Amino acid sequence: FGSTTTVVHSVVYVGINGLFSFGNFKATEDFPEMFPGSVTYVVAPFWSHIDTQSQSRGEVYYEVYNRGVSIESDAVMNKVSTFISSSQMLPDNFTAEWMLVATWDNVHLFP
Repeated sequence: FGSTTTVVHSVVYVGINGLFSFGNFKATEDFPEMFPGSVTYVVAPFWSHIDTQSQSRGEVYYEVYNRGVSIESDAVMNKVSTFISSSQMLPDNFTAEWMLVATWDNVHLFP
């Protein structure tokens, strides 16, 4: 997370507005705003002001993949490991052990 020290978190929150947050900050606000506190760890793959309350609301889903749980999970983890290794952003011997996949399905902007 951009620091010189390794920070390990055991909890991740999937927010309705496209944030994954870690640590004590729960990305559960119904609108994007300034992050509280001086240290907030987030990943924002789909940060937007989403309406999940109206009749046409979409859904937010997530799935966790862990290596060694099933043949299907291992296949996904191998594919991800190969993709990340080929990006040259990490060492060639990178092996993913777990992965969080979130989907914001048919969501609409807040009016």
